[in-house]
Amino acid sequence: FVSDGNALPMPAGRWKGLLENMGARLPWGEGVGTFATGMDIGAKSDGELGALRDLGLDRLYVGVESGHAGVLKLVDKGIDPEGLLLQCGRAKKFGMTLVVSVVLGIAPEEHFLENARATGKLLSAINPDEIGVTMLLPQRGSMFGKAIADGSMPLPDRERLIAELRELYLHTELDGGVFNATHSSCYLSFSARLPGQREHGLTSIDAVLAGEDAA
Repeated sequence: FVSDGNALPMPAGRWKGLLENMGARLPWGEGVGTFATGMDIGAKSDGELGALRDLGLDRLYVGVESGHAGVLKLVDKGIDPEGLLLQCGRAKKFGMTLVVSVVLGIAPEEHFLENARATGKLLSAINPDEIGVTMLLPQRGSMFGKAIADGSMPLPDRERLIAELRELYLHTELDGGVFNATHSSCYLSFSARLPGQREHGLTSIDAVLAGEDAA
């Protein structure tokens, strides 16, 4: 895994040397992954993406965060839902495994269900191999930390976050992809391959909403 932030923007020549060296030194490796944003993918030409895939970069972890245009603008993502769909599709076109992440709790309180539905719609259109759900953990001094501290944004509570997760889950359709709500920020832990394990996820979510433990 090539880490230390979003590595995809590295120049093509540096990627080539790195991947060739990794292949020589780690011949038993099954592939290489890295973090990326939609804008990072968009900055690479089709030729560059294809060359990276041929050299062994076969997995991208993309922070989608939301499928709602207003929320993406709020968090200064620098790309809209249509752009995310386009760029994720380009990565898939070259045979890269696509793992995307979304964050619950970042939409304004009055729009959190709307955000969940829009995000589910975008995830369904992207149809990634895996989805990772996280929930807002505001850090002191961050945009959300400041808004919560000055009272302009309420801290999302457990019930709202689980309700948002349920709405997202209900509006996400995958063709064999995995929906993961296993991050430590979540109030529950489940993983479901969709569509076959749809009920397993719903059972886990509804158990938490009912005040029961779920695994």
